[in-house]
Amino acid sequence: MDAVLAMHYRADGAARRFVRTFALPLPGEVMVGVHAQAPFVAGCRATFDRFEIEPRAVGDFRSGE
Repeated sequence: MDAVLAMHYRADGAARRFVRTFALPLPGEVMVGVHAQAPFVAGCRATFDRFEIEPRAVGDFRSGE
């Protein structure tokens, strides 16, 4: 059975914003990273000052709460 994952972001302490949800077949142990992309322009630059992974179910995928 696939794991269903959701991605959200929060800017400046604001409410979480939904990005996407997807299903993946996951092994018992995984490695996770973060990246930025700009698919409609030649490039981008991003700075990440905080990154969290929470292995918990959420009540509402859209809000992340």
